[in-house]
Amino acid sequence: MDILELRERILKGEDLHTEFKERITDNEDLAKSIVGFANTDGGQIILGVSDDGDIIGVENVDETIRRIDDVAYNRCEPPISVIIETVIDNDKTVIIINVPKGDQRPYRTSSGNYYIRSANRFRLASREELLRLFQATESIYYDETTIYKATLKDLDNDAFRLFMKEYMNIEVSEEMLINYMKNLKILSKDEKPTLAGILFLVQILNSLFQQLKWLEHIFRVLIFLHHHWTKRKSQVEFLKL
Repeated sequence: MDILELRERILKGEDLHTEFKERITDNEDLAKSIVGFANTDGGQIILGVSDDGDIIGVENVDETIRRIDDVAYNRCEPPISVIIETVIDNDKTVIIINVPKGDQRPYRTSSGNYYIRSANRFRLASREELLRLFQATESIYYDETTIYKATLKDLDNDAFRLFMKEYMNIEVSEEMLINYMKNLKILSKDEKPTLAGILFLVQILNSLFQQLKWLEHIFRVLIFLHHHWTKRKSQVEFLKL
């Protein structure tokens, strides 16, 4: 966002997708705003602007950005990935927090409250609204759900490369590994394993295990046939004597 876009947005005032904040008063209040936008349709929190649209600016910008990131990750459940921008207008820094519509709704604050955005304000979701959010989540692909407690190390990269080579005829280099995993929804955008990734690689390992068992079975049959044929051949040669 540039200065002109910022000024135009401020002139339009607060609405369903826009909230002004002079400063972060407390972490719970910021978490409420982030959760509310994520549970509704996404939106922007413009920090350093009064409710009347006056640009106040933000002090300690770097510290504020770290605090925003901490709140989004540790004070929202599940964690929410936000995109943070800064715009300088007349030597005053404004921070724009872009909150996407969440794909793991409903979200709540760490204190257990579910919020939604209604017109130009946030409020607690009613029981019916909360049920609708849960019902809406059922239409989302659960296999793309991020497993936040898992890491890339939990995935078997060698098994993934073997799958790509054997079934898709693609040699995956170390540099392209992450990109391929993201494209196949094995990793989320923030490089965390998804449910699909965990299940997918388990299935690969099981498949390979079953193949090995089948090969072992074939090997045993071949050995049996070899011994049987050798014995049969010996008997025939004995009869010729």
